[in-house]
Amino acid sequence: MAGCFDFVPAILALIGEFTCIAANYWCDFVGINVANGSIDVKFGIWFLTQWELSETSAGEVVVYQTCVQYPDSVEFDSSWRSASVFSILAPVLGGICVIMAFIAICANMGHWTWKTLGACLIAVSVFQGLTLLFLRSNVCSAGENVVVDVLRRRTGNDFTLSDCDLDWGGKTCIASVICFFMAGLVSMLIPPPQSEDPDGRR
Repeated sequence: MAGCFDFVPAILALIGEFTCIAANYWCDFVGINVANGSIDVKFGIWFLTQWELSETSAGEVVVYQTCVQYPDSVEFDSSWRSASVFSILAPVLGGICVIMAFIAICANMGHWTWKTLGACLIAVSVFQGLTLLFLRSNVCSAGENVVVDVLRRRTGNDFTLSDCDLDWGGKTCIASVICFFMAGLVSMLIPPPQSEDPDGRR
């Protein structure tokens, strides 16, 4: 049987993968306060928040928030496009690493293969960290802010913005970076898991 410590890289990588997907593909990477604080808008790398109205059978109007794609009129600058690319690369490579990390628990993986896996996990943490380039995009930049443009099209009114702050998705992205990095670091520092032979020796 594999030792308990052998599961650490795989579990850390798995947590990193889940948090990576949640951060990259939900619509609350950053939050921007609009006007005098009456509106709080959240934006993700691929989606933005939108409010929908629904009427219940009892005639009550319910307001709920949903994630929708950006309108075609939105122009993505270079930082945004770069973040989008890394938001795809990180979960794809991360998913492969997670599978390999769990396979390593059951199968005897060579020393250099195991160390390569650790290096790949660290690379995934870098890719995921580079999705934070989204913070430098025209979503957050003064003077060319997509938020104002989108809201102006929806309402016909002009708006002023507060600072662009990390929201739940952005903080989850940082957690993902840490998990992937720690998984890679542990893989680099410990020997690969070795299954026991029939005599109970590893």
